[in-house]
This record gives sequence, C-alpha cells and structure tokens, in this order.
Amino acid sequence: MIEKVFNTQKGAIHYRTGIVSGERTWLVFLPGLTADHRLFEKQIEEFKDDYNLFVWDAPGQGCAETEYGRQLMYAMLDTYTKREYCELASHGFRILAEAIEADLAYEISCPALLICGEKDKAGFTKRYNAAWANQSGLPIRWIPGAGHNSNTDKPELVNSVIREFLR
Repeated sequence: MIEKVFNTQKGAIHYRTGIVSGERTWLVFLPGLTADHRLFEKQIEEFKDDYNLFVWDAPGQGCAETEYGRQLMYAMLDTYTKREYCELASHGFRILAEAIEADLAYEISCPALLICGEKDKAGFTKRYNAAWANQSGLPIRWIPGAGHNSNTDKPELVNSVIREFLR
C-alpha cells in the first residue's frame, strides 16, 4: 500500500492505495473516527493481490470482542492526546447527529455490502444497519461473536463474506 495525502482547506487526509491493475475491481475500506488503515490489515493482506484497494485514515471509535481487536484499537487511540481525542470525538458525534437530523436520502450507486457484528455495542450501530438494509435493499451480513470491529474479531469470516459478495 502506498500512502498518499489529499490536502483540503480543513486539513490533510491521509489515505493508502494498492493497485493491482486499472481493470480490477476496487475495494474501499473506511474506518470510523479514531481508527486508521490498520483496522483493515487482515483484509488488506487477504485481498492485496486480487483487487485494487483504497483505505483512508479517518481522523479519529473502538470496540472489539477479541484481544487482537482491542489491542489494535488501543494502539490507534494511543496516537492522540486526550484533548485531541475529545475534540475529534465530539466533532464526529456532532456530524453524526446533524446527518441523522437532516434525514437525507443517501443513495449508494455501486454494489455495497453492510457487515455488522452481532455483539456491536457502539451507539445504535446495529439498529441503524438493520434499518439501512431494510430501507435501501442493501444486503447485510451479521457476524456472530463479533463486536463493532467485526473485521478484527472475525477476520477470516469477514474476508469470506467479502469474497462471496465479490463473486
């Protein structure tokens, strides 16, 4: 993966790409607030030779059911000072609240799959994913025994679900 930077008026966005071929399908992984590309290291390793990859380092989450997932989240959170984290989290929750209040019709115009851990305890994630799948018709896969970061709790299962979706 090659790290790149996209500069905006509000700051720099760091992202990584791995390009196999211009003709290949792109997989896009978007970690939430406080997480970065490392959240998807098991998916990057699994798909790096078969698909073009894009993952961004979102500025500023956390919840895993496994020791690996928890340790990874701690490592990502450790990059912030307490003040930075509080400012980032409050900004993220404010944006989320505004998006929910706006109740806009968000349409995804490409093939998409929702993946959610059955033990996800982060806010209303499970309820929102179920409603989103119901309203949009997007497929949803529930990952047993996994928390909010289901891809770190059950990477092999999540990778097989992604491969199945890609077929």
